Amino acid sequence: MIPSMSSGQALPSGTVTFLFTDIEGSTKLAQEYPDSWEALRARHNAILQSVMDTYDGYIFQIIGDAFCVAFHSASDALNAALHAQRKSSSTRSSPRSRVSSMLTRPVPFG
Repeated sequence: MIPSMSSGQALPSGTVTFLFTDIEGSTKLAQEYPDSWEALRARHNAILQSVMDTYDGYIFQIIGDAFCVAFHSASDALNAALHAQRKSSSTRSSPRSRVSSMLTRPVPFG
């Protein structure tokens, strides 16, 4: 699913930092807790959407509980990752989230 850019973020250019997140063990959680999984995933996704918007992240893909986000700066990506981790782990019932990032200069194709 590619989200709409309703908040009007500009597509990052130049040196871009990519941030990737997901819920650790999400497949197993979904199988073990089928009645509560969708609510948990929706809460997780709402938290990430809010945090990424706060730091002007450009969400270019969401697959289930995994977010793929581009940022204009490494510091925005780092701050978003830290904020998301803190906010996601604020309750005992929250699953563990994994976050990774990559700083790169885009290479044009063609």
